[in-house]
Amino acid sequence: MINSSYYIEDPGYQGMKASYWPRIILWLLSIMSLVMLVKSFANKVNSINARSFSQINYMQFKNALICFGMFIFFLTFLEYLGMLLGGILFVFGLLTFLGGFSIKKSTNHLIISVVTIGVMWSIFTFGLKVILPEGELIRIW
Repeated sequence: MINSSYYIEDPGYQGMKASYWPRIILWLLSIMSLVMLVKSFANKVNSINARSFSQINYMQFKNALICFGMFIFFLTFLEYLGMLLGGILFVFGLLTFLGGFSIKKSTNHLIISVVTIGVMWSIFTFGLKVILPEGELIRIW
């Protein structure tokens, strides 16, 4: 991917090239992955203590599995709901599933999801002029 970042077309705007941030992120990911690889080799596990896939308790990964499942659900309906509605529902759903359900908590979750996604959507749409998926339900433009 780092090699492919050299083929990103430069639109000719003043300032940083279009490939600047992708390269920085890719180099940071590569360095962190290398550090994790070295650490994993340093922490060798005895083959006696190694567990097979059938012995893994998947309930310890419940929160991570919920996050991945909700994200797949979010991506599946992104074209229909759009970034604004889909993002609000995604954040609200994650906060509700992971933070618990009560009327007071749900109100806080709704406020947090509307404000954070609304601000993020406004920054990207109006400030940075990024075209985000608008969805079928709400056509803004």
